[in-house]
Amino acid sequence: MIRIWDQKTGQTVHNFPGAHKRDILCIDLSPDGNIVATAGLDMKIHLINTINGKFIADLACGESKKEEKRRPKNDEELDEQAGEEEEEEEDDDNNSIESVTFCKSLPLVACATLNGQIFVWDLNTHTLRASYVNEKATGYTKLVWSSGGGPGGGALYASTVDGCFQVFDGRNLKLLKRMRCHTLEIFDFCLDDTAAQNVLYTASNDNTVKLFSLDSSQ
Repeated sequence: MIRIWDQKTGQTVHNFPGAHKRDILCIDLSPDGNIVATAGLDMKIHLINTINGKFIADLACGESKKEEKRRPKNDEELDEQAGEEEEEEEDDDNNSIESVTFCKSLPLVACATLNGQIFVWDLNTHTLRASYVNEKATGYTKLVWSSGGGPGGGALYASTVDGCFQVFDGRNLKLLKRMRCHTLEIFDFCLDDTAAQNVLYTASNDNTVKLFSLDSSQ
């Protein structure tokens, strides 16, 4: 269920029951406030116009396991197909979209998944602009666009379940920097990239909060 309220009156403006088939894990609002993006276990980014409450698009960030299958010819094939479907459901449970974020300067939206993938989508055409697969197959916990923007959309910042922090070129998802910040999963991070020096704040399952300068990687 997705619900939009009027912050002045507290009244519900729009309701979206069944927007996702499974749990919603993340949400973000476009810089102009006109689009809300939600994502989660069904591996889709759901885009909604906040002004008129109309559905815009679903952006699929992974192969669907629910594709139509060939009808089994006999009981043996039926049992075999049932077993495959059970395995696929288990695979589905092992992946999800953990974070979704809008670009601050270009009509782009990006997401990061638990199995180590990042996708960047064009909001005007609803087409995939770039994708990246973590070479170590390490899952992501959070993804954020830089606040500065820039002609190429700025940088994308990502944290991982193995305690690393990555910086990407937002235009093509080229990996620019990788830092080992913690020994365990990074739960959350906050970036101050508006000051003279880019400062990163991270919080981890290793029970530490750390501060880094992205300019010096210290």
